Amino acid sequence: RVQAWANEADMPCEFTAFVAVEWTATPNARHWHRNIIFENANVTKHPPNYVDHPTHDALWEVLERECLAEDGCDVVAIPHNINAAAGGGFDVENASERSRKLRSKYETVAEIHQHKGNSECLAPYGDDGAGDCDFEYAALLPEWSKVKSEDLPEKIRNQFRQSYYRTVLARGIKSFEQSGFNPLQLGAIGSTDTHAGTPGAVEEDAFKGGINLDAPTLGRLRLAPNYNPGGLAAVWAEENTRASVFAALKRREVYGTSGPRITLKYSATFTEDGDPCQAKFDGDTAAVMGGSLPQDAIAKPRFVVSALKDKTGLARIDIVRGVLSSGKIEETITSFPVDPASNSGACIAWTDQSYDPRLPAYWYARVLEQPSKRWSKYDCEELDNCDEFPDMDRMIQERAWASPIWNLP
Repeated sequence: RVQAWANEADMPCEFTAFVAVEWTATPNARHWHRNIIFENANVTKHPPNYVDHPTHDALWEVLERECLAEDGCDVVAIPHNINAAAGGGFDVENASERSRKLRSKYETVAEIHQHKGNSECLAPYGDDGAGDCDFEYAALLPEWSKVKSEDLPEKIRNQFRQSYYRTVLARGIKSFEQSGFNPLQLGAIGSTDTHAGTPGAVEEDAFKGGINLDAPTLGRLRLAPNYNPGGLAAVWAEENTRASVFAALKRREVYGTSGPRITLKYSATFTEDGDPCQAKFDGDTAAVMGGSLPQDAIAKPRFVVSALKDKTGLARIDIVRGVLSSGKIEETITSFPVDPASNSGACIAWTDQSYDPRLPAYWYARVLEQPSKRWSKYDCEELDNCDEFPDMDRMIQERAWASPIWNLP
């Protein structure tokens, strides 16, 4: 039935629908879920599922065994809700070489944001003081909400941190240094996961609730006033077809947003002259989002971020950098404020002056909007009862995350 529905709904160049299934590993309430998405109508004989294939290795093996290229089958497995994985789901340090290679074959992107919270990074208690990681913490279940609480022991907190996106990127380049390939080279997307069958319904001013929130306005406010509608997956594809969209997922030329439809381009060049933000720039592009820097260049890379706003003006562009040096990850964030008077968007070009071509590294771009109203503020203003919810988050600073560019020497 799933195959029939997806194939019937798919209309090339108008609406792309994939055959898909969810692998729902939830050991001890830890969400190690994967969204299994097939390229076309050629799929495995049976849906890969947690009952028959209860480990990651078992999942990779059934995909390897039943989704054969000679049969026209290809598939990706997308980790999602990774903030609720409690540090699990990415155990490459203790995995066999075959397991790591199969993981890297099937897992090309991961979900950085959804309605159960944001998964970019986990700061020290509450926040890191700079607002870097204090965005949309999950608060639907008690064990997740403790992640932001000082009641959670630091040892457990560090365990939780191991499955957040930025830490997973760091684990990947550490594994690369040891094994010669990166099993966690994951691009970034957003999703909803609201179980409502409305994956694009993420506008704050029109949110009507998702899983466990199908209630009148007052009910939504009382159930979870700091809930969020979820995010979006953005794909740079040549056309709106299964083959083109799937190819972009495979090469990681994708980005995620927390809801707004920001248009985001991200690339790197080794050309030192000229302005990459100008249309007449004729320098070479060394890599685009999701790619790796070429290994024959020793010049310092210039990273170019171009963003067009959706409805709300942009506030800031960040480039998040992680470098593995002497066995430790050195993390820096370089920020560029956007002129509030900008009517459409912004473009920046930044050269990493500390670049060392011998060191494994990643860089990803993050674009933040100006603060805007949350759905909960729209609702309580409509009911004129905002005073009833003094601890409610009434504003949100929506954002987008570009898939990284890596240096894998």
